[in-house]
Amino acid sequence: MDRLKVLFQAGGSGGTSGVKVTGVLQGLKVIHSTGGWLSFWRGNGANCLKVFPETAVKFAAYDVCKRALSKDPDDPLIWERFVAGSCAGIVSQTSIYPLEVAKTRLALSRSTEYKGIVDVVTQMIQHEGPKSLFRGLRASLLGIVPYAGTDLAVFNTLKEEYA
Repeated sequence: MDRLKVLFQAGGSGGTSGVKVTGVLQGLKVIHSTGGWLSFWRGNGANCLKVFPETAVKFAAYDVCKRALSKDPDDPLIWERFVAGSCAGIVSQTSIYPLEVAKTRLALSRSTEYKGIVDVVTQMIQHEGPKSLFRGLRASLLGIVPYAGTDLAVFNTLKEEYA
């Protein structure tokens, strides 16, 4: 389903198939027609690869930010938790963003265009420069700030309340 989501996020262009996708069933057919059943998992390896470091960095950054921002790090106020969570989201999103870009490219590509995640990153750097790995980061950070702030503030508040 992640591949279908990426297809719709890209404007339903069908990736490199050139077909305009207007619905879920049509999207599933387009994905299948571009590489068979395995094409549903294009980019999934990168998605799995990014989960562990993103989560580890987010929780580590949260602790560092909470200690730096809180008057009492052992009992931070809710707004201090929110700001620490937002900062942690920025740090973690920035650290894994090249994998996110590569995953999206891989998911939208034809099955013969790239050999895998390393090939995507290598080609992007060779043909577009290293900055291409961070294209769209600002927009992504605008969304992650309120999300990570709320997520970590609520999680840590509930953890301390009920743990």
